[in-house]
Amino acid sequence: RKQAEQQEAYFRSPEFLSDMGKKGKFINQEYSVDNPQKQRQILLDSAVATYWDGYDGRP
Repeated sequence: RKQAEQQEAYFRSPEFLSDMGKKGKFINQEYSVDNPQKQRQILLDSAVATYWDGYDGRP
């Protein structure tokens, strides 16, 4: 559990967040992101929730 919590902390770290770009890509087409901070937070929250679901064995 402690290792999973450390992984979540890394997902929320500035180091990890700085790697996320300001353009979105969908079906080989790049789009500018209107509100990169909001979209980044939505993506991050979803990724962390999915990570915990997998860790806890939830489908």
